Amino acid sequence: SIAIVRITSITMRTFNKRTTAALLLVAALLAFLLVGCGDKQKGSLTVVFPKLGAADCAVLMDAQSTVVIDTGEAGDGEAILDVLQAYDRDSIDLLVISHYDKDHVGGAAELLEAVSVKRVIGSTYPKDSEEYAAYQAALSSAGLTEEHPSQPETIAVSDALTLTVCPPEQTVYSEDESNNASVAVSVQYGNTHMLFTGDAMEQRTAELLTEFSGTFDLIKLPHHGREPDTAHALSDAFGTGQTAYIVTSSKKEPEDKHLSDAVSGTIYLTRKGRIAAVSDGTTVKITQTEA
Repeated sequence: SIAIVRITSITMRTFNKRTTAALLLVAALLAFLLVGCGDKQKGSLTVVFPKLGAADCAVLMDAQSTVVIDTGEAGDGEAILDVLQAYDRDSIDLLVISHYDKDHVGGAAELLEAVSVKRVIGSTYPKDSEEYAAYQAALSSAGLTEEHPSQPETIAVSDALTLTVCPPEQTVYSEDESNNASVAVSVQYGNTHMLFTGDAMEQRTAELLTEFSGTFDLIKLPHHGREPDTAHALSDAFGTGQTAYIVTSSKKEPEDKHLSDAVSGTIYLTRKGRIAAVSDGTTVKITQTEA
């Protein structure tokens, strides 16, 4: 009987150890799943700047929504659609055309024809061009009416992503009318902030300095980095040593050679490859590839 008791005691201890180990394993798996679900829910914001030469486009994507700011030139729609496909996006919640120069509105018609677009915001300054006419025709075919806010508008695109759209303050600008009529957009995701300036020249940049405040983790510099004075004004007002400055330039149409002296942080050039900025709500990390 003593042997039986010992065997039973040993068996029970072994069973208890196995049970405890199994319970610990189950607890660990549950903790992993809960953390994983939390990360998925929290998510991130990815902003892709395709390599389009001296032409503007930014594709913003979080778990719930997709925003496109500017669409490059005619023929660039395919590259933008490639970005959407790579991230499994089949619709656009908001399309913003900062102004109607061909290197900002050119690919819009192709996007409107290829994917569902829910809302469109544009500049108040129309332009007589083939690209603008094609864009307007595509809007009509899609049954969309372009909106022209008369004052700054804050848009909650998703639970985590908020945009503030600031239209040009003047009906007519004395210089660089089309560029100065750029719609500017600030983006907030968690505690991170980004600024998209279209092609704001001196007059419009002066307006931006009063329309926005605080510092930005990322600033898309206007007019392909060719205006160091406006770049300096934006950097001085909104930049820090950690701010990333995005410049859409090409080898044929490069940025100003003194641009690096005008800004406080690191400059990223789309002529060197596609740029991806990823915000986790706390920090923004930049990667660049040749694709």
